[in-house]
Amino acid sequence: MRLVPGFASVAVRTGASDEAIRMSSEVIVDVCGLEQPEPLLRALAALEGLASGEYLHLLSQRDPVLLYPMLAQQGFLCESVERAGVIHVLIWRADDTAAEQAARTLST
Repeated sequence: MRLVPGFASVAVRTGASDEAIRMSSEVIVDVCGLEQPEPLLRALAALEGLASGEYLHLLSQRDPVLLYPMLAQQGFLCESVERAGVIHVLIWRADDTAAEQAARTLST
């Protein structure tokens, strides 16, 4: 495990993993190093399992541009930022204010 620079005490596994790591309201999925379409499939699978108040923190080496329209169609909102060569995409349900607040706190 390693700490992601710029995010306070967010632990993530290095490399690809089949598991989502859950930390309080944050579900972390690291798709760095995976070939398409695996990053997209893992992100969509993780979104299906989000509970109320949870948001997805997707770590990727590439901006997941194909994911963004799918998120909008399925009622999700997101913010993304690049830090140290990694794209951090924070995704939550549009009607989940608790998840949005938690995600926006992390992204600032």
